[in-house]
Order: sequence, then structure tokens, then C-alpha cells
Amino acid sequence: MVGITVSSDYNQSYTVSGDAICQLISQCASDTNFLKLDAEPKIIYNKDYSNASFIIDVKVKKNKNIAEIIENFATEFETRFKSLIDIKPHDIRVCYVGSY
Repeated sequence: MVGITVSSDYNQSYTVSGDAICQLISQCASDTNFLKLDAEPKIIYNKDYSNASFIIDVKVKKNKNIAEIIENFATEFETRFKSLIDIKPHDIRVCYVGSY
């Protein structure tokens, strides 16, 4: 299973699957006003699968503040990701690909 492996107390670890992370990204996009995902997010895992970088293509509603909406989305994703695995993502790249 490809995902992020998280070490926890008492010599235990768990893996958060890539599908679960994509679902988290989709939920953040749904909860962010005036933003839609344009494609499946790209997840780039680090060598030991303890963290990842993300490339997320989005569209923003016409005549809305693109920078503010993207910042809100990225902050929300980072917060939820950190609450899930207790670390910040290595890198988040939110790419504006157009309006809807």
C-alpha cells in the first residue's frame, strides 16, 4: 500500500493511504467556497514514506479573489493533514489553472 507511514508511541506505526489523502484534499476543496479541483492531486512521497509533497490543480470562480481563496484552501489542507499525521506536509503547490 502506498501512503505515509507514521510512527506512534510504543513501537507502533500506521499508514495513511494515498486514497485517504486524496479524499482529504477533495473534502478541503468542497469546504472552500468558490474553489474546485481540476484534476486528481499528485502526491510525491519522500524516500522513507514519512511525508509527502502535493501538486493540486484548482479552478476559482470568476471575479473572486484568487490569492485569498487559494490561501484559505492551502491553510485548511495543511491544518487537516497535520491533525491526521501530526506533521506538516513537506510542500503544497496549489496551481491555478483557470476560472469556472
